[in-house]
Amino acid sequence: MTKTAAHPDASAAAIFGKRIAAEQRVRQVATLLAARNIAVMPLKGALLLPTVYRDDDTRDISDVDLLVPMGQLRSAAQELRVRGFYNGPKGRDDTALPLRGARNPLTVDLHQRLFGRRLFRLPTAELFARARVNHELFGAPVYIPDPLDMFAHAVGHFAKSRFGPAQRAHLRDFGAIAAYYNLHSAQTAAHLQTSGLARAARYALAQSGDPFCACVLNQLAPDPVGQLAAQTARRIIPRSRHAAISIAAAHALNHSLPAAGMSFALHAAGALRRTLEFKSAATAF
Repeated sequence: MTKTAAHPDASAAAIFGKRIAAEQRVRQVATLLAARNIAVMPLKGALLLPTVYRDDDTRDISDVDLLVPMGQLRSAAQELRVRGFYNGPKGRDDTALPLRGARNPLTVDLHQRLFGRRLFRLPTAELFARARVNHELFGAPVYIPDPLDMFAHAVGHFAKSRFGPAQRAHLRDFGAIAAYYNLHSAQTAAHLQTSGLARAARYALAQSGDPFCACVLNQLAPDPVGQLAAQTARRIIPRSRHAAISIAAAHALNHSLPAAGMSFALHAAGALRRTLEFKSAATAF
Protein backbone atom coordinates (compact mmCIF):
# COMPACT_ATOMS: atom_id res chain seq x y z
CA MET A 1 0.00 0.00 0.00
CA THR A 2 1.27 3.48 -0.81
CA LYS A 3 2.18 6.05 1.80
CA THR A 4 -0.90 7.41 3.55
CA ALA A 5 -1.94 10.89 2.48
CA ALA A 6 -3.80 13.47 4.52
CA HIS A 7 -7.57 13.53 4.30
CA PRO A 8 -9.72 16.60 5.02
CA ASP A 9 -12.50 14.79 6.87
CA ALA A 10 -10.86 11.98 8.81
CA SER A 11 -7.45 10.91 9.93
CA ALA A 12 -5.44 8.61 7.68
CA ALA A 13 -5.37 6.00 10.43
CA ALA A 14 -9.17 6.04 10.71
CA ILE A 15 -9.56 5.62 6.95
CA PHE A 16 -7.11 2.74 6.91
CA GLY A 17 -9.00 1.06 9.73
CA LYS A 18 -12.31 1.39 7.92
CA ARG A 19 -10.84 -0.03 4.73
CA ILE A 20 -9.66 -3.11 6.63
CA ALA A 21 -13.04 -3.37 8.37
CA ALA A 22 -14.85 -3.16 5.01
CA GLU A 23 -12.80 -5.99 3.50
CA GLN A 24 -13.37 -8.13 6.60
CA ARG A 25 -17.09 -7.44 6.49
CA VAL A 26 -17.42 -8.38 2.82
CA ARG A 27 -15.46 -11.60 3.41
CA GLN A 28 -17.58 -12.47 6.45
CA VAL A 29 -20.95 -11.88 4.78
CA ALA A 30 -19.95 -13.52 1.49
CA THR A 31 -18.72 -16.62 3.35
CA LEU A 32 -21.89 -16.90 5.45
CA LEU A 33 -24.25 -16.43 2.52
CA ALA A 34 -22.29 -18.72 0.19
CA ALA A 35 -23.09 -21.54 2.62
CA ARG A 36 -26.76 -20.83 1.83
CA ASN A 37 -26.14 -20.55 -1.92
CA ILE A 38 -26.88 -16.81 -1.88
CA ALA A 39 -24.69 -14.81 -4.25
CA VAL A 40 -23.12 -11.56 -3.06
CA MET A 41 -21.97 -8.61 -5.16
CA PRO A 42 -19.99 -5.82 -3.43
CA LEU A 43 -20.96 -2.32 -4.50
CA LYS A 44 -19.66 1.25 -4.34
CA GLY A 45 -16.81 1.79 -1.88
CA ALA A 46 -16.69 -1.83 -0.77
CA LEU A 47 -15.78 -2.77 -4.35
CA LEU A 48 -13.85 0.32 -5.39
CA LEU A 49 -11.36 0.31 -2.51
CA PRO A 50 -9.63 -3.02 -3.26
CA THR A 51 -9.80 -2.50 -7.02
CA VAL A 52 -9.96 1.02 -8.45
CA TYR A 53 -8.42 2.63 -5.34
CA ARG A 54 -6.15 -0.19 -4.21
CA ASP A 55 -3.09 2.10 -4.52
CA ASP A 56 -4.83 5.20 -3.19
CA ASP A 57 -5.47 5.14 0.55
CA THR A 58 -7.23 8.51 0.74
CA ARG A 59 -10.65 7.16 -0.37
CA ASP A 60 -12.94 6.89 2.63
CA ILE A 61 -15.87 4.51 3.23
CA SER A 62 -18.87 4.81 5.57
CA ASP A 63 -20.68 1.48 5.12
CA VAL A 64 -20.57 -1.76 3.16
CA ASP A 65 -23.08 -2.10 0.31
CA LEU A 66 -23.82 -5.61 -0.90
CA LEU A 67 -26.25 -6.79 -3.58
CA VAL A 68 -28.04 -10.13 -3.47
CA PRO A 69 -30.33 -11.62 -6.14
CA MET A 70 -33.95 -10.51 -6.30
CA GLY A 71 -36.12 -12.52 -3.96
CA GLN A 72 -33.24 -13.48 -1.65
CA LEU A 73 -32.98 -10.34 0.47
CA ARG A 74 -35.14 -11.68 3.28
CA SER A 75 -33.34 -15.04 3.37
CA ALA A 76 -29.96 -13.31 3.38
CA ALA A 77 -30.96 -10.99 6.21
CA GLN A 78 -32.41 -13.87 8.22
CA GLU A 79 -29.21 -15.89 7.86
CA LEU A 80 -27.09 -12.93 9.00
CA ARG A 81 -29.36 -12.30 11.99
CA VAL A 82 -28.96 -15.93 13.01
CA ARG A 83 -25.20 -15.34 12.84
CA GLY A 84 -25.33 -12.37 15.20
CA PHE A 85 -26.24 -9.42 13.01
CA TYR A 86 -29.04 -7.06 14.04
CA ASN A 87 -31.04 -4.31 12.38
CA GLY A 88 -29.23 -1.01 11.97
CA PRO A 89 -30.69 2.50 11.67
CA LYS A 90 -32.41 3.34 8.40
CA GLY A 91 -30.62 5.90 6.25
CA ARG A 92 -31.57 7.89 3.17
CA ASP A 93 -31.31 4.87 0.88
CA ASP A 94 -34.77 3.32 0.80
CA THR A 95 -33.49 0.31 -1.20
CA ALA A 96 -31.15 -0.82 1.58
CA LEU A 97 -31.69 -3.12 4.55
CA PRO A 98 -29.07 -2.04 7.13
CA LEU A 99 -27.52 -4.64 9.44
CA ARG A 100 -24.84 -4.36 12.08
CA GLY A 101 -22.65 -6.97 13.64
CA ALA A 102 -20.27 -7.29 16.55
CA ARG A 103 -16.60 -6.31 16.44
CA ASN A 104 -16.91 -4.24 13.27
CA PRO A 105 -17.91 -0.56 13.10
CA LEU A 106 -19.32 -0.64 9.57
CA THR A 107 -22.99 -1.19 8.80
CA VAL A 108 -23.84 -3.66 6.04
CA ASP A 109 -26.45 -2.30 3.63
CA LEU A 110 -28.09 -5.25 1.88
CA HIS A 111 -29.78 -4.55 -1.46
CA GLN A 112 -31.75 -6.59 -3.96
CA ARG A 113 -31.87 -3.77 -6.51
CA LEU A 114 -29.55 -0.87 -7.24
CA PHE A 115 -32.26 1.76 -7.46
CA GLY A 116 -35.86 2.29 -6.51
CA ARG A 117 -38.59 0.52 -8.46
CA ARG A 118 -38.82 1.58 -12.11
CA LEU A 119 -35.90 3.98 -11.73
CA PHE A 120 -33.45 3.44 -14.62
CA ARG A 121 -32.94 0.03 -16.26
CA LEU A 122 -30.28 -2.03 -14.49
CA PRO A 123 -32.12 -5.21 -13.42
CA THR A 124 -30.42 -7.23 -10.73
CA ALA A 125 -30.62 -10.46 -12.72
CA GLU A 126 -28.75 -8.87 -15.64
CA LEU A 127 -26.07 -7.48 -13.31
CA PHE A 128 -25.35 -10.96 -11.94
CA ALA A 129 -25.47 -12.48 -15.44
CA ARG A 130 -22.76 -10.11 -16.67
CA ALA A 131 -20.65 -10.41 -13.51
CA ARG A 132 -17.75 -12.78 -12.90
CA VAL A 133 -17.13 -14.82 -9.76
CA ASN A 134 -13.96 -13.95 -7.87
CA HIS A 135 -12.60 -15.93 -4.90
CA GLU A 136 -9.30 -14.10 -4.40
CA LEU A 137 -10.18 -10.42 -3.95
CA PHE A 138 -11.86 -10.86 -0.56
CA GLY A 139 -10.94 -14.44 0.23
CA ALA A 140 -14.55 -15.50 -0.33
CA PRO A 141 -16.76 -15.95 -3.40
CA VAL A 142 -18.14 -12.63 -4.63
CA TYR A 143 -19.59 -11.48 -7.93
CA ILE A 144 -17.61 -8.63 -9.50
CA PRO A 145 -19.84 -6.54 -11.77
CA ASP A 146 -18.95 -5.77 -15.35
CA PRO A 147 -16.94 -2.52 -15.47
CA LEU A 148 -19.63 -0.84 -17.59
CA ASP A 149 -22.16 -1.71 -14.92
CA MET A 150 -19.84 -0.30 -12.26
CA PHE A 151 -19.66 2.98 -14.16
CA ALA A 152 -23.42 3.04 -14.78
CA HIS A 153 -24.13 2.39 -11.11
CA ALA A 154 -21.82 5.24 -10.09
CA VAL A 155 -23.74 7.56 -12.41
CA GLY A 156 -27.15 6.42 -11.19
CA HIS A 157 -26.12 6.55 -7.54
CA PHE A 158 -24.86 10.11 -7.94
CA ALA A 159 -28.14 11.19 -9.54
CA LYS A 160 -30.61 9.38 -7.30
CA SER A 161 -28.70 10.43 -4.16
CA ARG A 162 -29.02 14.05 -5.32
CA PHE A 163 -25.30 14.63 -5.07
CA GLY A 164 -23.75 17.78 -6.44
CA PRO A 165 -20.40 19.55 -6.92
CA ALA A 166 -19.58 19.25 -3.22
CA GLN A 167 -19.38 15.46 -3.45
CA ARG A 168 -15.92 15.46 -4.98
CA ALA A 169 -15.12 11.89 -3.96
CA HIS A 170 -18.09 10.55 -5.91
CA LEU A 171 -17.32 12.76 -8.92
CA ARG A 172 -13.79 11.41 -8.85
CA ASP A 173 -15.10 7.83 -9.09
CA PHE A 174 -16.16 8.26 -12.73
CA GLY A 175 -12.69 8.97 -14.06
CA ALA A 176 -11.08 6.47 -11.69
CA ILE A 177 -13.31 3.59 -12.83
CA ALA A 178 -12.80 4.49 -16.48
CA ALA A 179 -9.02 4.65 -16.13
CA TYR A 180 -8.69 1.46 -14.10
CA TYR A 181 -10.73 -0.61 -16.55
CA ASN A 182 -9.65 1.27 -19.67
CA LEU A 183 -13.25 1.97 -20.67
CA HIS A 184 -14.09 3.35 -24.10
CA SER A 185 -16.34 6.38 -24.24
CA ALA A 186 -18.55 5.10 -27.07
CA GLN A 187 -19.23 1.77 -25.35
CA THR A 188 -19.84 3.53 -22.05
CA ALA A 189 -22.30 5.96 -23.61
CA ALA A 190 -24.14 3.11 -25.35
CA HIS A 191 -24.41 1.18 -22.08
CA LEU A 192 -25.71 4.23 -20.24
CA GLN A 193 -28.41 4.69 -22.86
CA THR A 194 -29.38 1.01 -22.82
CA SER A 195 -29.54 1.16 -19.03
CA GLY A 196 -31.83 4.19 -19.03
CA LEU A 197 -29.13 6.39 -17.53
CA ALA A 198 -28.39 8.85 -20.33
CA ARG A 199 -30.23 11.69 -18.62
CA ALA A 200 -28.64 10.86 -15.28
CA ALA A 201 -25.28 10.94 -17.06
CA ARG A 202 -26.02 14.41 -18.41
CA TYR A 203 -26.62 15.49 -14.81
CA ALA A 204 -23.70 13.72 -13.14
CA LEU A 205 -20.88 13.63 -15.68
CA ALA A 206 -21.28 17.29 -16.59
CA GLN A 207 -20.18 18.14 -13.04
CA SER A 208 -17.04 15.99 -13.00
CA GLY A 209 -14.63 17.99 -15.14
CA ASP A 210 -13.03 14.70 -16.23
CA PRO A 211 -12.01 14.45 -19.93
CA PHE A 212 -13.38 10.91 -20.24
CA CYS A 213 -16.75 12.05 -18.91
CA ALA A 214 -16.81 14.85 -21.47
CA CYS A 215 -16.18 12.29 -24.23
CA VAL A 216 -19.02 10.10 -22.95
CA LEU A 217 -21.41 13.06 -22.97
CA ASN A 218 -20.44 13.84 -26.55
CA GLN A 219 -21.25 10.23 -27.53
CA LEU A 220 -24.80 10.28 -26.13
CA ALA A 221 -27.65 10.51 -28.63
CA PRO A 222 -29.29 13.95 -28.90
CA ASP A 223 -32.03 14.39 -26.30
CA PRO A 224 -33.31 17.96 -25.84
CA VAL A 225 -35.75 16.89 -23.11
CA GLY A 226 -33.04 15.02 -21.27
CA GLN A 227 -30.65 17.94 -21.57
CA LEU A 228 -33.28 20.26 -20.14
CA ALA A 229 -34.05 17.80 -17.30
CA ALA A 230 -30.35 17.60 -16.42
CA GLN A 231 -29.86 21.37 -16.51
CA THR A 232 -32.95 21.89 -14.36
CA ALA A 233 -31.81 19.26 -11.86
CA ARG A 234 -28.36 20.87 -11.58
CA ARG A 235 -30.06 24.16 -10.69
CA ILE A 236 -32.69 22.76 -8.33
CA ILE A 237 -31.00 19.98 -6.38
CA PRO A 238 -28.16 21.95 -4.72
CA ARG A 239 -30.45 24.87 -3.83
CA SER A 240 -33.75 23.28 -2.86
CA ARG A 241 -34.68 23.32 0.82
CA HIS A 242 -37.56 20.94 0.20
CA ALA A 243 -36.69 17.26 -0.16
CA ALA A 244 -39.76 16.51 -2.29
CA ILE A 245 -38.70 19.03 -4.94
CA SER A 246 -35.13 17.76 -5.20
CA ILE A 247 -36.35 14.14 -5.24
CA ALA A 248 -38.74 14.97 -8.09
CA ALA A 249 -35.86 16.62 -9.98
CA ALA A 250 -33.76 13.45 -9.53
CA HIS A 251 -36.57 11.21 -10.80
CA ALA A 252 -36.94 13.51 -13.82
CA LEU A 253 -33.55 12.09 -14.85
CA ASN A 254 -35.18 8.71 -15.51
CA HIS A 255 -35.10 7.51 -19.11
CA SER A 256 -38.47 9.05 -20.06
CA LEU A 257 -41.03 11.40 -18.55
CA PRO A 258 -43.64 8.62 -18.08
CA ALA A 259 -40.98 6.49 -16.38
CA ALA A 260 -40.02 9.48 -14.22
CA GLY A 261 -43.63 9.93 -13.13
CA MET A 262 -43.95 6.24 -12.32
CA SER A 263 -40.70 5.95 -10.35
CA PHE A 264 -41.47 9.13 -8.39
CA ALA A 265 -45.00 7.89 -7.57
CA LEU A 266 -43.62 4.55 -6.36
CA HIS A 267 -41.01 6.35 -4.27
CA ALA A 268 -43.68 8.59 -2.71
CA ALA A 269 -45.93 5.61 -1.99
CA GLY A 270 -43.05 3.79 -0.31
CA ALA A 271 -42.18 6.83 1.78
CA LEU A 272 -45.82 7.16 2.89
CA ARG A 273 -45.97 3.48 3.80
CA ARG A 274 -42.81 3.72 5.90
CA THR A 275 -44.15 6.81 7.67
CA LEU A 276 -47.40 5.07 8.54
CA GLU A 277 -45.52 1.98 9.75
CA PHE A 278 -43.31 4.15 11.96
CA LYS A 279 -46.31 5.97 13.44
CA SER A 280 -48.10 2.68 14.03
CA ALA A 281 -45.07 1.23 15.81
CA ALA A 282 -44.66 4.38 17.89
CA THR A 283 -48.33 4.29 18.89
CA ALA A 284 -48.11 0.62 19.84
CA PHE A 285 -45.03 1.34 21.97
